[in-house]
Amino acid sequence: MHTAIRLSADVTASGAAGLKPLQFVFFAPGNDASVWLDGWHPDVLAAQRAAGDRTRREFDYAAGRAPVLYLQPSRDPLARLDETEE
Repeated sequence: MHTAIRLSADVTASGAAGLKPLQFVFFAPGNDASVWLDGWHPDVLAAQRAAGDRTRREFDYAAGRAPVLYLQPSRDPLARLDETEE
């Protein structure tokens, strides 16, 4: 998943090379991912990645002490259905 996210935002890649991972990570089937091929900001992506790498999952999911309603689409490739509560 991390590789697909990195490849989708690679501004040095040709359009076709970035389109497939972009479609997989951010777009549901039948939607046009090509609209996102331009406009990436590598410095912002690097900052987001650094912050994510330095944040423990338990801390990120805890949201401090506030209750959290977390909605995630069923086709989200980051969804971990085995971690959901019913």
